[in-house]
Amino acid sequence: MSEIDLAPLRPYWYPVAPSSEIESEPAAVTILDEQVVVYRSPGGVHALEDLCLHRGSRLSLGTVRDGCIVCPHRGWTYGPDGRCVDIPSLRAGQDVPSEISIRSYDACEQFGMVWVSLEEPRLPVPEFPEYDDGDYHVFLAARWDWSASAGRLVENSLDIGHLPWVHGGMLGDRDNPGAIEPYNFTDQPYSSDYRNAGFTFEWDWQEVDRSQYGHPGERLHYKSRLYMPYTRRNTMYAPKGNLTLYQPTLPASASRVVFWYFMARNHSLDVPDSHFGRFSAELLSHDQTIVENQRPTTLPVDLAEEVHLRAADAVSLRYRRALAAIGASHA
Repeated sequence: MSEIDLAPLRPYWYPVAPSSEIESEPAAVTILDEQVVVYRSPGGVHALEDLCLHRGSRLSLGTVRDGCIVCPHRGWTYGPDGRCVDIPSLRAGQDVPSEISIRSYDACEQFGMVWVSLEEPRLPVPEFPEYDDGDYHVFLAARWDWSASAGRLVENSLDIGHLPWVHGGMLGDRDNPGAIEPYNFTDQPYSSDYRNAGFTFEWDWQEVDRSQYGHPGERLHYKSRLYMPYTRRNTMYAPKGNLTLYQPTLPASASRVVFWYFMARNHSLDVPDSHFGRFSAELLSHDQTIVENQRPTTLPVDLAEEVHLRAADAVSLRYRRALAAIGASHA
């Protein structure tokens, strides 16, 4: 997909793995077609270009020693800042040339995940306040890896109109889908103000399933937040309590997306997590079939490339305009 310009999407935080998976061994990840190695040292987590400049070997096949990463081919060693600090084959007294350096990236840990940004991040890590709220029980329901673009995944996740059709009997009724009423939009998903950060929208929905979010016939209030460019946080407010879905998303390439599905609830704490996880897994399996077969694979930001309905597609229109505002042509 070399014709797709991914550069406008680089200066954002992306999840790469649960913190528990980044331990003493380096891990290879792909972010926007860029090969990255992530590793842990006593100083925290680090991310570097997954490339030894000597013979092009992948550092992710190497080892971590004294806070640095050692190439498996000839032992060239790179520090967390990307500078080569040791070349075993140099003669005694020879210094490592200062120009031998690979790219290093910002890396951090929040909400049980390791995050990496390929360039100076424009926005903070997408918020997940329920994670540290003692009133909520939080668990990681699943990791998904789809042959689709991140933009197509996220737009589908935000879209309300598909629910009775793709998830009929679980999130709506195909025989009575109902008209889409206007949404209530606000421009800021974060608790503080940031430019071109995303948006929030709210709507009401009648519960169909028997036990996941509410009781049949109840009117639930939904609040969905989109943190640019790809992370969604959706909260359902029901009489029995609240349930939040947090979906940090990794755009591996223009045609591959990896995402994690966290669930946080302040009700039904005696019910096994698997009860909620199975429901979400079934929904996502329905979505996967649709999204992996959309054409073109990437989400076109130019509104003239697909047909839209002003009210029913209001969220999609808002998302594509938000992508255009950060300079993306596809997502």
